[in-house]
Amino acid sequence: MALADTCDGASILTLNNQPNPTPIVSRLRRDLGTIESYAALIGILIGAGIFKVTSDAWSLTGPSVILGYAVSRAASICTSRGRWAGLVLPTSARG
Repeated sequence: MALADTCDGASILTLNNQPNPTPIVSRLRRDLGTIESYAALIGILIGAGIFKVTSDAWSLTGPSVILGYAVSRAASICTSRGRWAGLVLPTSARG
């Protein structure tokens, strides 16, 4: 693998020292708007928070964190099933 210079001065990676007619960079779109930026930021913050809280809980309680996640998953599934039924069923069947 070798680096080859393009006409705009950027370096691209080529295999076996053969020139690459279309740089990989030119085929990618750089289209990240405001909403996408905020969505990425929120996802990063939530993901980092989940890992931070899990590591703190693991240091306090040890492997019982896995049991806690299993219990909370069961509780959230039971709660969501009731809400789902309330949204899907017609209003006359709700009671």
